[in-house]
Amino acid sequence: MPLATFSGTVHGVSSKQITVENPDGNLVDFQVNRKTRVLRGKKEISISKLATGDSVTIDARQERARFALILIAVTITAQ
Repeated sequence: MPLATFSGTVHGVSSKQITVENPDGNLVDFQVNRKTRVLRGKKEISISKLATGDSVTIDARQERARFALILIAVTITAQ
């Protein structure tokens, strides 16, 4: 399955999840795992370097969890 690309501003971030507000004003949650790459431009950074209000683009894949579909962030790129 191809990756889906989302963009918006960081609304909240932790070591396990990032919430992004998309241009329509909707909040979208992404799970973060040890395979998630976080970049600022072309430089790799830790997720803790992201802050509320940062503009990001996220490439994510969808996975089936118990009773819902979740989005797993594969690459997070901050502007």
